Formats: sequence, structure tokens, C-alpha cells
Amino acid sequence: MLTIRRALGFAALCAIQSALCADAEASSSLDPPTAAASGDSISAHEPNSSPIVIKEATDEFVVGADGLFTETIHEELQPQSEAAARKVGQQTIRYSSSMVDTEVLEAYTAKVDGRRLPVDPTSLHTQIQDTSAQGSLYSDLVQTVILFPEVAAHDVVVYTARKRAKAAYFPGQFLAEDVYPRTTSLENVRVKIVMPRSMALRLEAQGVEFRRSDFGDNVAYEMHYAAPDALATDLSPLSIYDRAPRYFASTFPDYATFSRTYATLVEDKTVPSDAIRTLADTITAGVANRRQQAQKIYEWVSSHVRYVAVELGRGNIEPHKAEVIANNG
Repeated sequence: MLTIRRALGFAALCAIQSALCADAEASSSLDPPTAAASGDSISAHEPNSSPIVIKEATDEFVVGADGLFTETIHEELQPQSEAAARKVGQQTIRYSSSMVDTEVLEAYTAKVDGRRLPVDPTSLHTQIQDTSAQGSLYSDLVQTVILFPEVAAHDVVVYTARKRAKAAYFPGQFLAEDVYPRTTSLENVRVKIVMPRSMALRLEAQGVEFRRSDFGDNVAYEMHYAAPDALATDLSPLSIYDRAPRYFASTFPDYATFSRTYATLVEDKTVPSDAIRTLADTITAGVANRRQQAQKIYEWVSSHVRYVAVELGRGNIEPHKAEVIANNG
């Protein structure tokens, strides 16, 4: 399975809001919020039910001809209750340390009374991500945690961060995407992608629209989106990518090119070693029929090798030789 991870953490924010609403209603729902943080019962289509309002969220990519990019992220989040303030007061930026360098350029709490309380440098913590099932698959995943001071209801936490790619998942190619849950109040969302005119960007968008502008040797794709009236619930068996506003951006012209490019990364790993040939002979011992041999090998792989979903943007992609995989299980 090949997917591309989001640039901004809207899904994570959606999960926070779900937890807030679950606390308020003593609900164990894993779906987007079912009521406002105050605990009032509201219908699925009643607006302004979001415990957290995203006042502003911008994401700007400057892409080089080699596919490497600099990404600048700016977010302003306003909690609508004290419970939401406790959640918003800690923001996490997750990334792959082998793929990007990340720095927090600015972070502060904007108080309702007009004061601006900067985040102390000692309140920025870089740590290894939680060793969950996914975390154990990627040893290069880290996170920078921002602890904001004195956050209360209706304050605004503000931060700007910059990511500099130092390795491309695919040489000369660029990939990005984001999704905007309808249960989150979004007042001002902007995305900008700047790249050389020589690079052709394919965009597939749902519920949002990009505009192209050319200047010199570069081209810019810009999107603006706002949905201040959040839904209380968005229950659906469909993936959020099939029902919520979102975009996919890629310099790959088609899936065939993507497949050929990926094949070049793994080609030398597919050559069977003597140990693998011996293992295959052992698994298929006494079986002459080629189809039955393939079935035997399939059954062995199914019971001895773990399946790993490859998510582009999650961590570095490092194909391994079949012998290494067989030994690791």
C-alpha cells in the first residue's frame, strides 16, 4: 500500500477534538466530535461545534529541480474551552530525521488581553516518536513538542516551523497532499507550491481549487480554503479522502512511471541469493508442479514474513534484500 502523508496535522487535530467531545459527553466514539466541548447536544449539521478553531494555517513549499523542498508551516489555533486549551497548549511536529531537518522559527501564546507570551527555548523538546506498531517500523521518526505558556480558552497559540528536505523519496520527484476534516472549523487555510517551470505538477483536488501563476523561470500553485462552520459529526463508511476537501500533488505523470521509478530502487534487492534459493528448494521439496510450488512459497511467506504498509512521507523508504527479510521475519 502506497500512500502520501499529510503536510499539516488536521487529522491529528480532528482526533483531539474527538477526545474533547468524548470527555464532554462521556462518549467513546472514535469518529469526529459528536458535540461541542461544553457538552451541549447539537445536530450533525449545526455550525460552530468545533472545540478548536484554526484561525490560520498556511503551508508553503519551495521545490528545487531535484525534488528537494523547503516547507514553511504557520498555524494559529484557538481553543473554545478550558478543556480544549489544555490540549492545544501542546503542539507536536512529527517528521523523519533522515529525510528532513526541522526547526521552530517562532512560537507564542496570544492572550485575549493582547499580551504575547513567547515559548521559552527550553519548552521545545525533540524526542523519538512513541514506539507504537508503526513507530517500530521506522527508526528515524522523531517529533518536536512545543509547550505553550498560560493557554486559556479563546487565547490563540501561534507557531511557525520550517522543514528542509535533505533526501527525496524519489530522486527528482515531489509529492504532497492534505485533507481538511469537515468537523474542524477552518477560518483561513492557504497552500502554496513554488517550483521550476520545467517541472510539471499534477494536481487532483476535491472541494478546493488551485490557481496557477507564472513568474520568470518558476511557477506557483496557490489554494485558499475556508470552512468556519464545522459539522458536529461526519459519520461515514467512506475514507476521509473520499468525502472531505483535499488535494494530491505529484510530479509523477502517471502510476506507470511511479512503478518504474520504484522498481529501480528495489531492482538489485530482488536478485535471489544462494541462501534464498536453498530456502525455496526446502519449502518446495517433493513438489514438482510449478503452480503448487508457488502456492507453497506463498503460504510460507504469509506465515513467516510480516506485512508493512509503505507510507510515503512517514519515514525513509529503504528496500531490503530478500535474505534480510527472511531472517527478520
